[in-house]
Amino acid sequence: MENHSNANSSGSNKVSIFISYSSKDADLMDDLLTQLKVLAISDSQIEIWQDGLLEAGTEWDQEIKDKLHAAHIVLMLVSARFLTTNYIWNIEVQNTLSRQQKGEVSALPVILSPCAWMQTPLAQFQALPKKGRPITDFPNKDVALLEVVNGVSRVILSWKKKLELV
Repeated sequence: MENHSNANSSGSNKVSIFISYSSKDADLMDDLLTQLKVLAISDSQIEIWQDGLLEAGTEWDQEIKDKLHAAHIVLMLVSARFLTTNYIWNIEVQNTLSRQQKGEVSALPVILSPCAWMQTPLAQFQALPKKGRPITDFPNKDVALLEVVNGVSRVILSWKKKLELV
């Protein structure tokens, strides 16, 4: 008998990545997404979702919650705007923190710009880029984005092993 217990809740045998971000940080999110898509193009076992994929007529709140609940990895694109957006903090971050404690998800803070993230519960997590250096502090943003993608790639590999996709 085949064991399907390792499939994510959408029934797919893919590592699912949810990107949580403030719409005011959409430019940096798009830059990161472009870099991350390289991973998805080269590996069909990776699925990346962000709210820009919501289709017209979709009940957005439920769709976001469903995708968030199905995710193996949640990239939290941290900025002051992210930290002060009620929906992000109360729904997306709280759900992720709860699921992280149960070992159901990997929470990955990605520090976009200088902000007081170390004064939040996100301080307990290893952030990207290394040492929580904000992407906007790098002289070359692409170097920072590559560092983030390399960190995410390592977490993807861990999930692939857990899900027996390797």
